Amino acid sequence: MSHNPPLQRIPVGIVAERRRAISQWTDFVWRPVTALAGVPDTPAWTRLSGDDELALYYVGTAEVELYESEASNYRDNLVSGTPQLWVALRPTDADPTQRQTRKRAEVAERRQQKADAALRASIVELETRIAEHEGAIRALETTMAAPGFYDDRNAARPLVDRHQALMWEVGALMQRWEALQRSLTGISS
Repeated sequence: MSHNPPLQRIPVGIVAERRRAISQWTDFVWRPVTALAGVPDTPAWTRLSGDDELALYYVGTAEVELYESEASNYRDNLVSGTPQLWVALRPTDADPTQRQTRKRAEVAERRQQKADAALRASIVELETRIAEHEGAIRALETTMAAPGFYDDRNAARPLVDRHQALMWEVGALMQRWEALQRSLTGISS
């Protein structure tokens, strides 16, 4: 920000959502959901509502510091239609998450990123194979469309069989491609 002291400090209370994670590495995912004007008398890390699956917690206080040098950025944020306030949740003595849980989550995220990259690489490889097969099919269809191609059925048969085999292979490759795409979409959701 600035080396000058802030023009104003605004105390706020932070409310975060705790949602049960679908992960073997962490039990919960935390997400700030609102900043309260002022600071309530509620102790930090108090559950406000919800259950073991999804709950809202008052996680504590923070100060919004306003600097003169950032006035244009504040204005842009406010006129954006959806003003944003950046909140970083940091561990404290009262923080219900543990360092080990966070480390496991980081490891799981790295593994998931590697798995996603492998999935994308498989999709690209399948797309390449499908394109090669489709090119071979087009070449065979051009040959099969030539006048007199079927005059000698014995000579035409291997090409017709190859065409049919390639069509089946493309169908199978497309099914695998669609399944991988569904997996990728499921990951991205």
